[in-house]
Amino acid sequence: MGPRYDSGPSCWRPGPAPRPHARPPSERRAANEVLSGAKVTDVAGRYAVSRQSVHAWVRRYQAGGPAGLADRSHAPKAHPMQTPAAIEALICELRRAHPRWGTRTLLWELGRRGVEPLPFTRGLLRPDPYRQDPCADGPDLDG
Repeated sequence: MGPRYDSGPSCWRPGPAPRPHARPPSERRAANEVLSGAKVTDVAGRYAVSRQSVHAWVRRYQAGGPAGLADRSHAPKAHPMQTPAAIEALICELRRAHPRWGTRTLLWELGRRGVEPLPFTRGLLRPDPYRQDPCADGPDLDG
């Protein structure tokens, strides 16, 4: 049910609250239908999804049963280009000790201290406007 409109100029009220996200049982039913002999094209048409989605559901269902259809994380499993924690800590220490130093000076100091390879300049060395400062102290929880 969508939004309801009444007769006044500012009487818009939203409809019922959305239900919490849950994996629809239709994915399991669709996978079972295909495994019992139905054509993937027919099943995809019945559930109004692409054939590729049905194939993915069947593959995941075969690999892990009903648990294979559970929501999975989209986060990457590894971050190979991430700056090592020790270098991040050193950069944060330098930034706190010398708040007026810019990217060029920080890179020079890291090179002088023997840091190899030098980190990328985006984020840690040069403030990224779309990212919280990684060297900023967290919220004061002591009160």
